[in-house]
Amino acid sequence: MSPRTVGEGAGEKLRGESHMNIMGCTKHDYDQIVSELSDFWGHDRNRALHHPMFITEFSDCAFVIRDQEKVVAYLFGLIAHAAPVAYIHLVAVRSSHRHLGLARHLYDHFTSFAVSRTKSGFSRPG
Repeated sequence: MSPRTVGEGAGEKLRGESHMNIMGCTKHDYDQIVSELSDFWGHDRNRALHHPMFITEFSDCAFVIRDQEKVVAYLFGLIAHAAPVAYIHLVAVRSSHRHLGLARHLYDHFTSFAVSRTKSGFSRPG
């Protein structure tokens, strides 16, 4: 596998990989993720953390990076309605696509998304 680098900025395609970019997580993506948890985590013991509410109730806060049709990274988050606070519940990258900056790209995308949705910003952990 050739080295890949990620683009700067939220939602931008990954440099050198025109077929890889951040998209909203679909039901098909979710089903693929939960059926292949071991490829992301090395086990499937955290299946209960992958509740379907993250794509039914918080679907605007669930993102994936696909390589062709395969989900290679994902992030499930949520934004609080009572305060300008956003949470990342899970973020994972397939073992075959680690050390490419995909998780960082998802974090940056979610941060930009959350700031735009909360309209008043929030502090980001260092």
